[in-house]
Amino acid sequence: MHVVFHDEFTKSLGRLDTAIKAKVLDTVQKLQRDPDGGGLDLKLPKGAADRRVRTARVDLNFRAVLAQFGQGASAHLVLLNVLPHDDAYTFASGARLDVNPASGALELSTATPTPGSATEAVMPPLRPGRVGRPQLLPFTVAELTGLGISETVATRAITITDEDDLLRLTDGLPTWQENVLLDLTSGRSLEEVRGLYVIATVSPVEHQDDGNTRAGPAPAKLADVLRCGHG
Repeated sequence: MHVVFHDEFTKSLGRLDTAIKAKVLDTVQKLQRDPDGGGLDLKLPKGAADRRVRTARVDLNFRAVLAQFGQGASAHLVLLNVLPHDDAYTFASGARLDVNPASGALELSTATPTPGSATEAVMPPLRPGRVGRPQLLPFTVAELTGLGISETVATRAITITDEDDLLRLTDGLPTWQENVLLDLTSGRSLEEVRGLYVIATVSPVEHQDDGNTRAGPAPAKLADVLRCGHG
């Protein structure tokens, strides 16, 4: 079983104390050896938005949230978060994973975003007094969406004239989308950024109601898709 760490999982691990971290790493080893083995209590959350998402026991108080792609020895487990028991189930029930068609990055969205983070539904307001300054991102919405930036984010991004506003916008975006916007702001051209981040042909990993992978890259290529926001 192949185990991959999502950026959100790495961040959550960093917030834990040493004793819990050791238990999490023990859980990771169990998942690598046998995810169906005893002690993990692997469960599909009730009412899960994405039926590939599972939770696994770390101890009586903490659970890991993960997603499974494929079956058997070629399957991949993407660890998404580690949270207290009830919070883990709340996060897991609203978590959804999609492959960005332009970048090939695996994007995590949740029904319960971190306060202050940019999401499709809630975008941070621009601060007053910024009218008249030049755009930090002098591009069109179409040019940014062509790089895989969502239309909602792209529409807001091209209006930004202040670095603090840009950082507020990118906070909470998938890491690769944040990097794309910041690289463009630093002076990289569209072609340079496209060469760094965009995969020309990537088949999204789809899923059926039973949680099985239906279409997408062959298992040997799945690791290339599971970049989880890394550039």
